[in-house]
Amino acid sequence: MENQKWADFIKFKVSYGIQGNDDLLFNDVYGSKNYYPYQDQYNVVENNGDFAVNMSYKGNPDITWETSYSFNAGFDFNLFKGLLNGSIEYFSRKTTDMLYYMPVFSFQWLCGISEECGFYS
Repeated sequence: MENQKWADFIKFKVSYGIQGNDDLLFNDVYGSKNYYPYQDQYNVVENNGDFAVNMSYKGNPDITWETSYSFNAGFDFNLFKGLLNGSIEYFSRKTTDMLYYMPVFSFQWLCGISEECGFYS
C-alpha cells in the first residue's frame, strides 16, 4: 500500500467477548438480599409464642450463569489527504440463559421463583 495515493490511513479492528452475570439479587419482605438463588430459604418467625419457619424463597438448583456473547468489527479510515475520514462498525450481542425472578400468585406459600427464561439477541 506504499505506492497508492488515495488512502492515508486504514485500520481494521475486531473484538469478541463472553461475559457472565449471576446478579439475581432481590430484596425479600424482610429487606435482605438473596445471595443463594439455587437454595430453598426459610425465615424463623413467631407462631403463637413458639418458633416456626416459613419458606421465603423457593430455590432453583438448575440455575446457571446468564451469558452474553459480544462481537464487534469495523474499520477506521482517512482518504484523499484528509478529505474523507470516518469509521464503520458492526456490533452484535446475544444473551442466553437470561435470569429472571418470576413472581407467583400471592395466595400461594411463596412469592417468586428464579428461572432462566431464554435468550435475547
